[in-house]
Amino acid sequence: MKINKNVIGVIILFVLSLPFFANAAPDLGMEYAAGLGLATFEGDLRNELVDGVKYLMTFLGLIAVMVVLWGGFRWMVSMGNEDRLVAARLTLSSGLIGLAIILVSLTLVNFIVDTTSTALAGNTF
Repeated sequence: MKINKNVIGVIILFVLSLPFFANAAPDLGMEYAAGLGLATFEGDLRNELVDGVKYLMTFLGLIAVMVVLWGGFRWMVSMGNEDRLVAARLTLSSGLIGLAIILVSLTLVNFIVDTTSTALAGNTF
């Protein structure tokens, strides 16, 4: 299928003009809602999303710690049985790998948020 050069030009022009259209945001009636006494959102949505991600990572970290504890418990009660010992080691290593991934992810999220918030505030590194 051959695409006309004019169609590509119109698409490029549209994509390049999107930032100008973004500044012309419509009135959504938020002032009207505040005048009626309805709850308004006063915080920053980015901070709320980051807090949600941090809570999710904390929850997943707790689950990973419980998996590590379960693997240690299975190791203690394996009573020398080689099959149970291998299963316990697998559970323990899986929990530790999951915990490491969660901690690295949380560190990465904190770094990205701090970097972007500093850059958006106009400060330099």
